[in-house]
Amino acid sequence: MTLVSIVGDFYSSVLPLFYEFSPRIKKYIIVYDDFKADVEHARNIFDGTQKFIKEYDFSIETYTVQIDEDSKEYNAPKI
Repeated sequence: MTLVSIVGDFYSSVLPLFYEFSPRIKKYIIVYDDFKADVEHARNIFDGTQKFIKEYDFSIETYTVQIDEDSKEYNAPKI
């Protein structure tokens, strides 16, 4: 299973899904805007989930994808 979390105004709502499905997750993708607060929230989510993954010995590959939601150009990130 791949879980994609979008960090934004309600960034804390992504964690319950991560914890609920963590035994089944193989890839975890955190998508966030280049806005300073979103970058900080994404970093906190990444750090916390990495500690959780390590503590419970899960095999979850985690990726982060930073976007500029205000840009009119679309460049798909490589994952």
